[in-house]
Amino acid sequence: MIKYLPTKFVFSIVMIINFMLLYCYFPDSWKRALVVPIPKPGLCHSSPQNYKPIS
Repeated sequence: MIKYLPTKFVFSIVMIINFMLLYCYFPDSWKRALVVPIPKPGLCHSSPQNYKPIS
């Protein structure tokens, strides 16, 4: 979806990511994710192996 953003916004995103990589800084909120189990199609939903994690 980034390819549909105006160039100005893409440049800003690139600058932020470059800054983070240069200074080894990653916001705490970017280090956490909510993982939701999605059932695999056509399999029994009673087994944990039949789910895939999505965050």
